[in-house]
Amino acid sequence: MVDYSKWDRMDFSDSEDDSSQHAPRVTSLNSPGRVTIGTDGTLEIGKSSLPSNRSAIPVAAAENVKEDERKKRKLNEWKAKLTHNGGHHHVTIRTDEMKEVELPIYWSQDRYAVTLRLGFSHFLFPSKSIRVRVKGSLDYKDRFSAVGSGAMSGYKEEGPDDSMAFGEIEIASIGVGKSETLLLSGKLPRPIYRNQDEDEIGFEIEDKLIEEDTTDDTKCTKFVTISLPKAVPMEGMVIWWEHALLSLPKIDTSMILERSNAYNRVMSIEEYNESMDKKKSSASGDESKKETFAKAWNEAHQMFREKVQAREKQEIQVDD
Repeated sequence: MVDYSKWDRMDFSDSEDDSSQHAPRVTSLNSPGRVTIGTDGTLEIGKSSLPSNRSAIPVAAAENVKEDERKKRKLNEWKAKLTHNGGHHHVTIRTDEMKEVELPIYWSQDRYAVTLRLGFSHFLFPSKSIRVRVKGSLDYKDRFSAVGSGAMSGYKEEGPDDSMAFGEIEIASIGVGKSETLLLSGKLPRPIYRNQDEDEIGFEIEDKLIEEDTTDDTKCTKFVTISLPKAVPMEGMVIWWEHALLSLPKIDTSMILERSNAYNRVMSIEEYNESMDKKKSSASGDESKKETFAKAWNEAHQMFREKVQAREKQEIQVDD
């Protein structure tokens, strides 16, 4: 049997005096405050003299900030795609109403083609009014034999700074009464060719991928997109363009990642020229060796003939 008498001797009484001596002191601060501890351990609580850096941001404002960051990131990704191995420029034109409008130019390239995009506002220039003219393109069968100065394509003209041009591009808008507004005109720095069974370089009208919050009717809403297949002197060669048009600034082609990729290494135009020089030098050396050998052979043959002629005749007796 359990004895519970020991619990009778324990004191569980509550004393307010004792609890007040050990209870913690709690002070709630509704604003920035200052706590000072004295030498005797006393505490002094007052208002802070420093300005508050904390400000409550409404939830709606925070969401707007996130949305702006998302749009900015998407815009940067979009521009990087349109300028891959290329660039971004602007051209200023004048409309029929003598109004100056700035049009964006984006161009990119891979090993096989250059893509040129010109932005325009469909409020000013309807899509159906756009016309594209490309001069100097080679036939499909000549895509791997693009040599010379553009004479193969029937186009031969010098561009800015005496640079040789291999063709020309014009983008225009046909207005009322067949009036024409030239949106872009430029000369090609490298030869291009037409795709198989095509008589001309085609184009397409693209919607702008990124919408801008604006009501300005001069802002870019669409693109004229032209794909320019690269023609090269020999199959397997890759030529990286320094600019899409001779009038545009050049890029540093040595910074193109695909060019330094050892896995996809192909012959560049500089390497092609160097190899051709080596072949010419080698061919010249072979011709020199052939000439030396022929000369030595002729000299030896002449010496043999002279020796035979100088030999004395000897009679030979033949028994019956």
